[in-house]
Amino acid sequence: MEEEPEEAEARRPTLGVGAVVVRDGALLMVQRAHEPGRGLWSVPGGRVEHGEHLSAAVAREVREETGLEVEVGDLLGIYEVVGAVADPQTTLGGAVADPQTTLGGAVADPRPAQAPGSSHFVVLDFLAEVTGDATPAAGHDTDDVRWVPFESIGALRCTPRLEETLSGWGVFGDPAEAGHLAGEEGN
Repeated sequence: MEEEPEEAEARRPTLGVGAVVVRDGALLMVQRAHEPGRGLWSVPGGRVEHGEHLSAAVAREVREETGLEVEVGDLLGIYEVVGAVADPQTTLGGAVADPQTTLGGAVADPRPAQAPGSSHFVVLDFLAEVTGDATPAAGHDTDDVRWVPFESIGALRCTPRLEETLSGWGVFGDPAEAGHLAGEEGN
């Protein structure tokens, strides 16, 4: 039996982007208003639309979720999430099932997809810098948005392994490195 086009499309990986925005020792974070990950904190991000450049998708997602304008910088890391949508270990926007599978910044979840209701996301997180007013406001996809000091991130209910992933990518490094990530001169 041949697969219907809609079924084949539903079985393709979804491409997503995220924005890692660091400012004065704090990370821009959003509380998700919808599934996957409703109520959890993560970095701004979402799906890439057909025909949309990656940097445009990052800037759009930040604007929609936080009201902020950003300049999109370098690719920070890539991760893949494969599994059931209901599985809290496979939430889009920061999930990493096995950080031991990191190669060149990419992190993969080695578990096979589970049908029905399985998901497959490939997410590219980019560094970004606010270009105007840095006062965020929650958008239609977020319940809350705020600058969270690095040392306070662990107190929030975040998407699975968000803090671990960003730490592995050097986001919470020494102040000179954090300044470098934010586009500032290091000491």
